[in-house]
Amino acid sequence: MNVFQDSLEKYRYLYQMYDEVWCSFSAGKDSTVMLYLQIMVAKELGRKVPVIFADLEHATPDTHNFIEHIKTIPEIEFHHICVPIKERNANCKNSLWWYPWHPAEK
Repeated sequence: MNVFQDSLEKYRYLYQMYDEVWCSFSAGKDSTVMLYLQIMVAKELGRKVPVIFADLEHATPDTHNFIEHIKTIPEIEFHHICVPIKERNANCKNSLWWYPWHPAEK
């Protein structure tokens, strides 16, 4: 069995075991591949794919366009969340932490 077939089998197993199988989606290449594999199996089984996207306030316009495209896929129930969470800030010497969607920040 190759990796593609094995991945589909693993999703089939998950769908047999659980009422819902969620996909955490970042819009990157890894989560996109996993999402499309999950959609293939969900379609085969007549199920939906609940997708959760945690918006960290730093996506490019192209990424936003891609996310809007993903939202149009009929097998998906898309959940877009924006919460002020503590994130490690690797891009600034002045602050070790960054808080996306913080009410006090613009």
